Amino acid sequence: MVYIDDDETMVYLMGRMLHKRGVKVSTFERAADALAWVQDNPGVADLLVTDYNMQGMTGLDVVRELKQRAPDLPTVIASGHVTASMHREAQAEGVMAVLNKHDSVEALVTQLVDLLRQVPPKPSASA
Repeated sequence: MVYIDDDETMVYLMGRMLHKRGVKVSTFERAADALAWVQDNPGVADLLVTDYNMQGMTGLDVVRELKQRAPDLPTVIASGHVTASMHREAQAEGVMAVLNKHDSVEALVTQLVDLLRQVPPKPSASA
């Protein structure tokens, strides 16, 4: 999993809690760094989770850019302020889910682990 949020504390907490739940996660505070990592490590990530409101790029900007680099990588957007229009735009871009960060970090981690289980396994390299 790749997790992007421009809030350093959130990145630290999510990375630590996902790791404790057995999820291999690469965390980033800058969307550009995460996108470069995905491009440089094709097939490694099974899900990309991005905050919606970040400096430089919105979560939807990340999703649109990701389509150019890794079009088959499922995406999730998380936000502290989810709107109906955000849901519509995300759905139009093929986003797997839009999650609210207001509940708790633990609730968000649980939702992400559940979504990760829904991602189809990648074909093995020998297939």
